Amino acid sequence: MTFLKTFIRRAASTAWLAEILAGLGVLLYVLQSAIYIHQIIPTLDEGGYLYKGYLFVTGVYRPYQEYGPLTNKMPLSFLIPGWVQAVFGPGLRSGRYFAILLGVLMLAGLWLTARRLSGRWWAAGVVWAVAIDPILVKMYAQALSEGLVAAMLPWVFFLLLAAPDALKGGSKLWRTSLGAIVLGIVVVTRQNMIVMAPFALAYIFWQHGKRAGWWGLAGFALPLVFFHALYWPNILQVWLAWAPRGLLPFIDRLRPTLSGTAVWNPNTNLEGKLFAFWMAVRHHFIALVGALCTWLLWPKKSAWKSPVHFKAAVLLSASLLVLTVAHAAAAFGADYCQACFTLYLSFFSETGLLLTAVAFSAWEKRPGVVRQVAALIATLGVAVGAAYAGMSDLDPILMNLPAPRLRSAQVLPGATELWRLLSNKFNVTYDHLLVILPLAAGLLAGLLIVAAATAALAVGGRKRKGAHWAAPGSLALLMLFLCGVALSPTLVLGGGDADPACGDILAAYEAAGAHLASLIPPGSLVFWNGGLAPAPLLYLPGVRIFPPQLNDGYSHRIGGDGPQLFKYGYWNDDLAQEWLHQADFVLVEGWRYKGEMHQEISPAEFNELPATQPLVTCKDGAQIRIFRREP
Repeated sequence: MTFLKTFIRRAASTAWLAEILAGLGVLLYVLQSAIYIHQIIPTLDEGGYLYKGYLFVTGVYRPYQEYGPLTNKMPLSFLIPGWVQAVFGPGLRSGRYFAILLGVLMLAGLWLTARRLSGRWWAAGVVWAVAIDPILVKMYAQALSEGLVAAMLPWVFFLLLAAPDALKGGSKLWRTSLGAIVLGIVVVTRQNMIVMAPFALAYIFWQHGKRAGWWGLAGFALPLVFFHALYWPNILQVWLAWAPRGLLPFIDRLRPTLSGTAVWNPNTNLEGKLFAFWMAVRHHFIALVGALCTWLLWPKKSAWKSPVHFKAAVLLSASLLVLTVAHAAAAFGADYCQACFTLYLSFFSETGLLLTAVAFSAWEKRPGVVRQVAALIATLGVAVGAAYAGMSDLDPILMNLPAPRLRSAQVLPGATELWRLLSNKFNVTYDHLLVILPLAAGLLAGLLIVAAATAALAVGGRKRKGAHWAAPGSLALLMLFLCGVALSPTLVLGGGDADPACGDILAAYEAAGAHLASLIPPGSLVFWNGGLAPAPLLYLPGVRIFPPQLNDGYSHRIGGDGPQLFKYGYWNDDLAQEWLHQADFVLVEGWRYKGEMHQEISPAEFNELPATQPLVTCKDGAQIRIFRREP
């Protein structure tokens, strides 16, 4: 009986509750992921990482080889999913199951780091901040390099910031060295993460001393030297993409010489960039706004728990800032893929969660006038921006929500759509309503938060001398952050792309793959035009391909020198014509079988076989049509 009472008493303690809560957060994350992996349509990147990785690991091609698949990322982004498939079998299912495992590994690293730095309850809170955000769960449920990096990064921070001896002002040499090695592995997974490396290495010198710093530098260099030596010299093409031509003349010869005009040439404008930016803030709200709160309410030196916590906050802040700026420059400055900014942030947005956990208890609750004004402006600006990004989810509401019919303040029989009522009332178009209403709603929400903060202080906040949240700016910012936490699981902030109406994606791809494998024997030369994502090729063992086609239109050029383009993983129309006449089988996505493609597949040369079932049920022409060359 005494044992039972002791067990119950311990189970009821706050420590146990926090650990149980964290475990439930992980369980919620896994359950959501297990649903989403059946609903998310594969993208070009996901299919590319899986299929190219499998080709590399099985020795069909080598990363960065000439006339092979375009390898514009660091090798581990392909090799890791390739190794997983080599062990568990090629296919979308094994890749996405591995993605769930990576998500759990990410949560474990976040939990351990936050627990060491901020306690059990904050550790549980960080886990739940990810688990309640459906868009984050959807992004990490895909076999993408973002998930690989996001799974490793918290362990870098744990080893550098949160090891038990580190919190006492020291650290064992092996911990910091291992943390630096993991950071090096992060960089040879995605080269874009190198921009945070100088800050992390400088932190080792700053916090742990010169000896640890030099060992850390050596540990960081180890994976970079190994993989660069393994794939020398063509791996340098990845870095040359960042360097202006002529800056490194002794290796400029390795730079791809691309003639012709790129087909992928997105038409970007300021409105689109603003929308993409605020969409990213909306989908990473807790991490980014938590970090913004920390910077605007940066604690006094005496308020930090310890110098270790202050230095940790500096590293986390520097990492988050430089990575955000670098990826914003890539998304918006280079005009390559502004809509990708949300996905880019998923590499590292967890850094903002750790920063918030480390600094929250020390936030400056009574800042000066300048910071109060900045906090009020930030509160209104973020509310308006996040609402503006929600206009895409407003469309079905305006289209379908019924409203009464009015004329001259009289209610008429029947009903109309809400957008017609508002359009007639205010003489604005539907497209304008999609912008005006979110902006107005966001401004109203921001003003209500400011008013609530001011009222709270007027009613009770100033009754006690030295009351904590005695400034309207800081309190409004805190309330904005808490509103974001509450709204992250909802459509307001957590809207996403996975659509259950598209059917069971895994089952559809596996059925289509089995059908393709039953008709196309190993060794066949396959012309691929079967969709944006080359994932169906995973189910065709031993077939030969034309590698540049794996990147679809993103590696397509108009005109140019065909052999030279082929050498670097690109293609043009002349190459496509040549490959079409060489192929044993031609695979064409249903909706693409029109125009020139329809004319080029001659019935005299090819016999059409039964098509696959549709890969998705939510759009027409999603089946793969199969054409076999006649003897």
